[in-house]
Amino acid sequence: MPTFIFLFFCHFSFHLKRRINWIFLLTLKVYVFVLCKGERGSKFYIILEGKVGIFIRNKTELKKVKELQGGDSFGELALVNDAPRSASIRCLLDCHFAVLDKKNYITLF
Repeated sequence: MPTFIFLFFCHFSFHLKRRINWIFLLTLKVYVFVLCKGERGSKFYIILEGKVGIFIRNKTELKKVKELQGGDSFGELALVNDAPRSASIRCLLDCHFAVLDKKNYITLF
């Protein structure tokens, strides 16, 4: 297990540590979209390293409304509300994510 993943989870309870096999790692390059507005939500993302932008499309362009970085998370609203994604997320730097699928997210949270 990479060091940054171990350090990220070292503060969690024993119960959660037993569930670490539910989490998979995802690495994406700068400018790649992690998810797009309107998609069905199936995953929860924790940014381990890097920076992403949250984008909303107005009539003619994508407008960045917020930035998230290492330690931040996103994707939970679509999972909890069983609704389409409300915004698009794009990598502003190369990024490393810890990712949980919907079933395991609901089980943990």
